[in-house]
Amino acid sequence: MENGFGGGVRETLVLWDVDHTLIENGGISKETYQGAFERIVGRPASVRPVTHGRTDLQIMQEMLVANGESADGFGPVSEFGDVLREVMSAKADNLARRGYVLPGVVDALSALADE
Repeated sequence: MENGFGGGVRETLVLWDVDHTLIENGGISKETYQGAFERIVGRPASVRPVTHGRTDLQIMQEMLVANGESADGFGPVSEFGDVLREVMSAKADNLARRGYVLPGVVDALSALADE
């Protein structure tokens, strides 16, 4: 198949912000960051995470600082990704019960898949 530019098929990568774009997570996201914070630091967070418009790394770094901890050494190669995955996995049943797909998402993804 030609792409109209004299070349082969052109592929497009589409990135989505999942929470509040594709699904409503029922509060599981914030609970996950709080659980990860507690596992990493050894105490509960007194300041809740601010998640809107941030990456996992930004959320965790800002949460550390907001709770009086150093974010030094807490970067993309730190263990936080593994901890987040473990905490989220433990909450998977709650996500299935409390979360839901937002209206129009299935149609939007189907239309995109047809492109």
